[in-house]
Amino acid sequence: SETQKEELTNSNQYEALKAAKEDEISATSKALEQKKIQLAEADEKNAQAQQDLEDTQKSMTADDKFLLDLKEKCAAADQEYDMRKKLRNEEMQAVSEAIAILSSDDAHDLFSRTFNPAFIQVRRVTRSQHGGRVAGAAASLLAAAASRASDPRLAALAVAAAKDPLEKVKQAIDQLIAELKAEKKLEIATRDECINREHEYQKSTEKFEREKVDAESKAATLKSELGELESSMKTLEKEIADLELQMKRKGEDRAMEKRDFQETLADQRATQELLKKALNVLRVVYKKKEVNRQAPISLLARARRAEPAPPGFETYGKNRASGGVVGLLEKILEDAKQMEAEVTRDEKDAEKEYQDFVADTTAAVETKRAAIVNKSETKAKAEQDLISTEDDIRDNMKELETLINTKQAIDLECSFLLKNFDIRQEARDEEIEALQEGKAILMGMKLD
Repeated sequence: SETQKEELTNSNQYEALKAAKEDEISATSKALEQKKIQLAEADEKNAQAQQDLEDTQKSMTADDKFLLDLKEKCAAADQEYDMRKKLRNEEMQAVSEAIAILSSDDAHDLFSRTFNPAFIQVRRVTRSQHGGRVAGAAASLLAAAASRASDPRLAALAVAAAKDPLEKVKQAIDQLIAELKAEKKLEIATRDECINREHEYQKSTEKFEREKVDAESKAATLKSELGELESSMKTLEKEIADLELQMKRKGEDRAMEKRDFQETLADQRATQELLKKALNVLRVVYKKKEVNRQAPISLLARARRAEPAPPGFETYGKNRASGGVVGLLEKILEDAKQMEAEVTRDEKDAEKEYQDFVADTTAAVETKRAAIVNKSETKAKAEQDLISTEDDIRDNMKELETLINTKQAIDLECSFLLKNFDIRQEARDEEIEALQEGKAILMGMKLD
């Protein structure tokens, strides 16, 4: 018996140690899988970071090159502008001085004496003088327009009008008017293109900003969802561990109850056997005495029976308590049988309760494990969506950076034009009007 108890104790200790080690192995395996997942995520993030670094370096190299080229172009443009401005100022100054010289009264008198011989008719001389006055008026008008518009072409026409107010000058005026109208038309088309480019830039910027905000909101939602999923999965794992621990402890309690039941059942059955043996012995003795009591009695025995008992002795006969002893043993035996039946019934109820508990707990564990699997799949999908969304955010950032460069290019090419468009258009209209008036003067038309 002691050996069996020791063996049972060792067996229980072994089962408990085995279960503990299996739990440790399971926990370590889960931790290893989690570390592998974290390592894969870290490797993926590292690869993405390396790609982002490479893209950023390439973008910086391209931006630096663009900035360097832009600075060189701007420096060259500034230098060319300064040179052209200086040349135009010198040209305008020289043309103005030439016009002043050619338009002076001394020049007119000199031209009259040089180009009007004495033998020419008086009427002809009058026309020549009228032509000179017309040429001077046209030249003065063109010179004033050239000064206002800072256009050397008008200045050149003013000089030509002063020298030769004939068909070539008129053709030159017509050609210059056509060029100015073409420039005006081209500038209007360029202005419209700049406005369209600015509009497209605004639309693209708003689109990518909106997508960026939506992607950032989606990323925040996914991160919150991942946090909730991880928390739920940890809660489910803890609940599974608690249920498994409860089932383990319930199994240990059930084993102890079963062992107690077997010991109690064995004791009751042993007690019943002992009681049966005692009852059999008593029943044999009392049965013999009953037979002897019913047998024929001799005259001597009767005489002896008739004799009174000696002083201090009672009359000999069947023990009055014998029926009570047998009845008591029979009652004890019946109680032992009832206790055996009751213990057996309780054992069956306890076993059924344990089996129901195990079934319910197992079903609950399986349900929670299925929920963990579903949440793991949802978590994996959310993580993939988060990676995709973060890629979208980075792409939007790159597009917005590209749009910033586009905006700088638009400002560089269109800012001056858009800012001075009305002024330049008005100046060209004035130039055209001056040319038309100059042409009208040359054609002999009377100005209002």
